[in-house]
Amino acid sequence: MGSPKVLVGVLLFITLATTSAAFTCANTNTTTKNSTCRSLVGYVSPNTTLLSSIQSLFQIKRFQDLLGANGFNASMSPNPTIQATQTIKIPITCRCENGTGVIDRPPEYKVIKNDGLYHIAAEIFSRLVTFPEIAKFNNIPNPDYITVGQVLRIPLPCSCDEVDGVKVVHYAHVVQPGSSVDQIATEFGTTTPILLKLNGMTNATDLQAYQVLDREMGYAKVLVGVLLFITLATTSTAFTCTNTNTTTKNSTCRSLVGYVSPNTTLLSSIQSLFQIKRFHDLLGANGFNASTSPNSTIQATQMIKIPITCRCENGTGVIDRPPEYKVIKDDWLYHIAAEIFSRLVTFQEIAEFNNIPDANKITVGQVLRIPLPCSCDEVDSDKVVHYAHVVQPGSSVDQIATEFGTTTPILLNLNGMTNATDLQAYQVLDVPLKACTSSVNSSSLDYPLLVANGTYVYTANDCVNCKCSSLNNYILQCEASGLKPSSKTWSTCPAVHCNGTSSLYLGNVTTSTKCNQTFCAYSGFTNKNIFTTLATESTCPAGLSPAAAPSGIPTSHAFKIGLQGLRWSFHFFSIQLIFLCFHLSQ
Repeated sequence: MGSPKVLVGVLLFITLATTSAAFTCANTNTTTKNSTCRSLVGYVSPNTTLLSSIQSLFQIKRFQDLLGANGFNASMSPNPTIQATQTIKIPITCRCENGTGVIDRPPEYKVIKNDGLYHIAAEIFSRLVTFPEIAKFNNIPNPDYITVGQVLRIPLPCSCDEVDGVKVVHYAHVVQPGSSVDQIATEFGTTTPILLKLNGMTNATDLQAYQVLDREMGYAKVLVGVLLFITLATTSTAFTCTNTNTTTKNSTCRSLVGYVSPNTTLLSSIQSLFQIKRFHDLLGANGFNASTSPNSTIQATQMIKIPITCRCENGTGVIDRPPEYKVIKDDWLYHIAAEIFSRLVTFQEIAEFNNIPDANKITVGQVLRIPLPCSCDEVDSDKVVHYAHVVQPGSSVDQIATEFGTTTPILLNLNGMTNATDLQAYQVLDVPLKACTSSVNSSSLDYPLLVANGTYVYTANDCVNCKCSSLNNYILQCEASGLKPSSKTWSTCPAVHCNGTSSLYLGNVTTSTKCNQTFCAYSGFTNKNIFTTLATESTCPAGLSPAAAPSGIPTSHAFKIGLQGLRWSFHFFSIQLIFLCFHLSQ
């Protein structure tokens, strides 16, 4: 996952552990007795702070220099609030040494308890520098060993070079996921060829998220694409799970986590990372067409839902079969938690789950189990699928509630927050997704069968496919899957009928009226059998009584089967359309 250095305006940090943020500085334009110049870096605080706090962090001697770098009014107070994700330009003095830009008076940082070099580089200094660079600059032979009270000098990137004969201010910009060289060039008033040349890139496709790009402000270096890690170091991602609704002999449930790859990858690679045994389970969790190829491209920043099995232990949701990750060279627990597993878990939780006494000491080849968050609890007596959502900077509780079809009070209560202002960027939020109602009984091996809107699952040893759609009034619709059984005890999937007849198959409608229809529903399975039952569902819009249904609606059995087919066709078309959009976005 290495990333190239970029000088013209943007440094992308996909692999902070290995990538240098240093900028080229040939020194050909700074040969006077005053061989320094002014340079800028783009800093993004991981949380809301004060302008004076940023001045203190970077040890900017004169407050007016910070105001000037950002074009702020000269009368501005040191106490204005700076929001999370707001970029603040930091003025620094630069000189050239051996072809590289070197900050003349680097800020100093005093190590506190629980600090790690990766945390200091990625979070505190917003990925403007890598932890190997901090280690090298401070003559630290082993980056795993730093001590409380130790003072570290931070080698921020800079340059003094002219660009194409033009005097410029170099600006270090951290590249955001989803950005392109063209977009960055347009934003900062330069050109794609200049950015590519300045940052040593051959093609625009070489750009990677979190690379630090040297961009000129006029041609300033820019660190485009900063990941802000607000509380990963200290905040637990575990979800409450009281186990009051999963007390049957099969006390597990289905849960989801939202994963974002740090770079472009394949769907099969995500399946492999999370060790999802059956590829169609990954497709179903995302509502992708069943014919989707494992080699489908997934873009950086594209959200992929990961299906996991959850159980409750001591009031907390625990993943039943956690994915395992093998440590490679230059790995670091914080890097594994924050980048590889998309902040869905903290490095402390990985350490505790794997009985690692010192989080700074992991070895190449060591296998780590990743404790992804989950829950099985009902919410306000409703069955839901719990979804672990990593909060993006700038999001609000109201926005998240609207996006996922829940309410602000529910989100606050579920996540133990008193006020919406408690929300922090990169917090892992427990979001309840409404599940379809079903006829599955509590003795079934797949109880509770929780399926969220817009998703589908395979159950009963893969012999049954069940879909959930709001278009069908949140009533689970199941049919024979047509697949081979996943259990070795079943040679073939049994034919699934209702009412003891060979003509009424799973999913078929038997009787219907203006606003109701009776159909063959899935009710569970055992090691030997698949069970069905006759269930009734409403076909009228919510609040519309049968008497109020339009008189022109036919009520014949043939029409109702046709209506059922139409609804399934529309649902199938919707899935196809979603897949088409997904394909075109690649």
